[in-house]
Amino acid sequence: TLAFAWTQGFKSIAAAEAGNADEAIALWDEFAAYWFGQFDGDNAGKSSAAGVQSSRDSDFSSNYLGKATDAMKAGLMAAQATPIDAAGMTAAMGDFNKAIVSTFAQATLKYSWQGEVAKLDDGSTDTVTEDKKWAEGYTYFRCASGLFDPTLAAFIEAEFNPLNAETIRDGLFCEIDAKMRETADIGAGVVNADHGLFTDT
Repeated sequence: TLAFAWTQGFKSIAAAEAGNADEAIALWDEFAAYWFGQFDGDNAGKSSAAGVQSSRDSDFSSNYLGKATDAMKAGLMAAQATPIDAAGMTAAMGDFNKAIVSTFAQATLKYSWQGEVAKLDDGSTDTVTEDKKWAEGYTYFRCASGLFDPTLAAFIEAEFNPLNAETIRDGLFCEIDAKMRETADIGAGVVNADHGLFTDT
């Protein structure tokens, strides 16, 4: 749903640039809806990019869900302005993307770590847990990899893609973390120091 959310968001900005205020507002609403998911009930905000942000914020003591929400609100206010503020909507999209990169970089770190240290009581690899965490981590990485620094993204793709190895090799988490730390801009203006500390490490 995140990819479709972005589609509607960029279509909204294009509508604003063309002066089509009603269309821009409607498309921005769809952008928000596909990002957040179900609005109320037991599943509110779950199984969505916003839900991932809520979970990673709990893991890292961050507030990227709040920052993404603020960006959504700012973009809507810009769309509703008279005259419509396409530049403001573009800036809001940039802030939203920064929050998304941060969240999915966090997810890449979390699941590379959990997959790497998945062990049974006898010290052998817990392959079921490893495979689950590996699949989750790689999938989360791919959700935002297009916004990552190209060199960083290429490194993670080569080293973390389950098609390229039978197991998560020892030290991979530290290598990904180090690569993020040495990359001045992970993507969309994000720096590694913004992520906080994962509570399992």
